[in-house]
Amino acid sequence: MGNIELTDLAIDAAATLGDVVYIKAAFPTVKYENGTPTSNRDGTRYRVMSRAGAINVKVPGPQTLDVDGTQLVPVSFEGLSLYIYFRDGKPVVAGKAKTVKAVDKGS
Repeated sequence: MGNIELTDLAIDAAATLGDVVYIKAAFPTVKYENGTPTSNRDGTRYRVMSRAGAINVKVPGPQTLDVDGTQLVPVSFEGLSLYIYFRDGKPVVAGKAKTVKAVDKGS
């Protein structure tokens, strides 16, 4: 029997982050071809603050929320999944989702 790799773990996104998180910033993402970035935008990476800490969540397509960096925007994600990757030899948790939508602060 082999060892479990960090990248093989399934992370329960709702249990980890909660149903409502707060977007702090948004950055465009671009499509890569043969490991090289192109000028073609393919989504938005949202910097999210949650009860578990800060992570980046990528949503494909055009940016649908205005984020000015001065206020936290409460949101929920549809189809959110979390995964682990390695950067500089250290594990990093990130996410991807189908869509993002703003929610009332009272939610």
